[in-house]
Amino acid sequence: MKILITTEQYFPILSGVSTVVTSVAEELIKNGHTVTVATSCKNRNYSSHNGVTIKEFKIEGGFGRYYKGEKKAYVSYVLSSDVDVIINECVQTWNSDLLFPHLSKIKAIKILHSHGFPLFQSKSRNPWANLKAKFYYRSLIHYLNNYDMVLILSSLASEIPYFQKYHFGNYEILPNGVPHQIIASEPKRLPENPFLLSISNFFPMKNQELILKAFYLSSNKAALIFIGSSQLHGYLNTLKSLKQSLDAKYGEREVFFYDTLSREETINYLTHASLFLHGSKLEAFPIVILEAMATGTPWICTEVGNVKELAGGLVLKNEHDMALSIDALLNDSTYYSQLSADGLESTKHYYNWQSITKSLESTILKIQNSKLL
Repeated sequence: MKILITTEQYFPILSGVSTVVTSVAEELIKNGHTVTVATSCKNRNYSSHNGVTIKEFKIEGGFGRYYKGEKKAYVSYVLSSDVDVIINECVQTWNSDLLFPHLSKIKAIKILHSHGFPLFQSKSRNPWANLKAKFYYRSLIHYLNNYDMVLILSSLASEIPYFQKYHFGNYEILPNGVPHQIIASEPKRLPENPFLLSISNFFPMKNQELILKAFYLSSNKAALIFIGSSQLHGYLNTLKSLKQSLDAKYGEREVFFYDTLSREETINYLTHASLFLHGSKLEAFPIVILEAMATGTPWICTEVGNVKELAGGLVLKNEHDMALSIDALLNDSTYYSQLSADGLESTKHYYNWQSITKSLESTILKIQNSKLL
């Protein structure tokens, strides 16, 4: 098949959406399809990557602001594309929003791959974005009915209440995944000298403060390592100051902050970590949890997104519960090994890009067959 994917974020951007779209696009290439990605202009010095053709458009602006740039060129490009399938990634992004009024003109199979309806249930700090969202979601149902299928991340996704409100049932679940090469061959055993790991960009919404506080409240003697990027905000300095305060209160503990590690170095740390900790305030489907599962690393996470559906870890609400969970896991080798095995087994059979892409292909084939009837 000839497939066109439209996405605001794509390789080499480092984000959850970019990781998902890049992984699926490249897996489709391996399966023999022709894939083109229409995306934002990021000064790439190449027009293809790992077999995927990349078409850039200079379009700026986010939800709550006006889109500006090559809007007409983008719409014209999509409408004139001779493809079998068009997949639009996300709502509240220019790549989908600009196409909504033109969906009826597209003859190819049309799929919306949603990664959440962020402003349907929660509010932005931008008053204009909240006002726009009020009208946006009232009209969105009309556009959703023009798609052959809407894909969402999980049965706990933020789209579900919206679908229920408007009695919309034309959707399926397509989860996030991990690359097959990081999946461990066997579960982990509790090591003699454990260390704890957290991987997230240093940003208030990721809430590394909760993890740091939980670590000092726990009674174990393991070290704690944070890995992320600090390029956007000064939150890393906040965390370092908090560590000093906690050292003064509880006694000095080993905590390390790394913000310049490569992807390979990060995965190496995860492969050898004893526990993975995630304290985020808002997630749809945290890929870092899947990566922990894939490496056989038991995880502890705040109650966000769909983590309650995932195997191999514990879900909690505050730093006190996280501290108790850290101690419980590091003092129970049998429970530790069981969680490691459960998470690993789940990624081997379900949460990997090979299985997920096969599921997407099955959905497309089903749509094709229904159109022939």
